[in-house]
Order: sequence, then structure tokens, then C-alpha cells
Amino acid sequence: MSYKRDGDESIFQAFQENFNKAITTEGLVLSEREVRYHDVVCWFKAEYIPVYDQGKIIGVALRVIDISEQKQKEKQIEKQNEQLWNISWIQSHLTRQPIATILGLIHILDKTSLTEDNREIIRMLEEEIGKLDAVIRDTVIRANSSNEI
Repeated sequence: MSYKRDGDESIFQAFQENFNKAITTEGLVLSEREVRYHDVVCWFKAEYIPVYDQGKIIGVALRVIDISEQKQKEKQIEKQNEQLWNISWIQSHLTRQPIATILGLIHILDKTSLTEDNREIIRMLEEEIGKLDAVIRDTVIRANSSNEI
């Protein structure tokens, strides 16, 4: 600890805590941390690995890996999942509402005064709207299940 450099005190404090945890638990300690230096933002993963000599801990090896690219990809995936959720919400609420209204209107329509041809047209409309409704429901289900991964 006597080689500590001046700088961000929280970084040193985290190092000290993880170092001591590796010594006392005698196990691997993992830590991920965002580091900002001027306008640069980086993510680092630190591994604190106890080092043994004849069964006795003599120190801790520290391995630091730049995981900035991985974190950037995770952020991108989170953003895509949010967009997918928004699309799912639009599909399930805004797009389905007119379909439900049309289906409701068709069901309350007095079909007794319609010609046979018009009844057939209404039947085909119901069928096609039902297909469209099924596509929207399927899209919503797929979007919601991909957010659970």
C-alpha cells in the first residue's frame, strides 16, 4: 500500500477493499469499474487472485482488463431491447385498438338485412382482420420474450 499514487481516492479504496477480501477469503475477487479521465470513459475489470507459497498466502496477483468495448455492446443491447419493448407496446395498444373496434363493429352489424354477397364480404373482412390481429399478437409475444433473455 506504500506505493499508492495520488489520484482518485475511491479507486484506491476499492483496490484496498478487494485486495483485503482476496487475502481474507482466500478466493478470487472480481470487480468492474467505470473510470473517467478528462473526456475519456473506460470500463475495467479487475481480478484479485491470492498467491500461495507452500499453502500460505504470500500476496495477491492483480489482473486488469479493459472491458470498455464489452460494456458499450451491453449498452447497445439494452437500448435495442428498450426500442423493441416500445415497438411491442405500440403494437399491443395503438395498432390493436382499431382492429378490436372494427371487429366489434362487425359483430354488432345487423347482417339480416345484407345481401348474401355483402355477408360474404363481411365474413372475409372478419377473417382478414383476425389474421392481422394474430400477426400483431405474435409480434408482441416475440418482442416480449426476447426481452426476457
